Amino acid sequence: MNKMIIVIGLLLLLLVAAGGGYYYQTQSSLVEAHKEIEEPASEAYLAFVLVNDIYYSSNNGKRTKLIAMDIAIEAKDELSETEFKKNIPRIKGEILKILATPKYKNIDDASLLTFINENFNSDVNPILKKISSAGAYSQVHVTKLIIQ
Repeated sequence: MNKMIIVIGLLLLLLVAAGGGYYYQTQSSLVEAHKEIEEPASEAYLAFVLVNDIYYSSNNGKRTKLIAMDIAIEAKDELSETEFKKNIPRIKGEILKILATPKYKNIDDASLLTFINENFNSDVNPILKKISSAGAYSQVHVTKLIIQ
């Protein structure tokens, strides 16, 4: 009888130990999951400032070329976004000056889109840097380009 009580006691002790281990494991997982939820994710800020209806017309020696374009400027922080929005007329004016340079004026229509994709960011970034310090890291995306 004493042996039976000892065996039952050991089995109960083993059962309690297993239950305690399971409880500890589930609680530590919940605590870690809770910590992960509470910690704010450090996501980079990104907003797009749209500059619509940029119209440029030039005579490139063959015919008058009309360019209509829209662009989207990546803003890396809220201050840059605000500065870009306040300076949209200035940005449009500077882009018109860029399009008036011989570099862009003398490109044939078929090559203009490729040329803009390859060169536009490097030409516009100095302007964006003057407007906002984070502007140097902004990308400019041409969202519409019509050549007539």
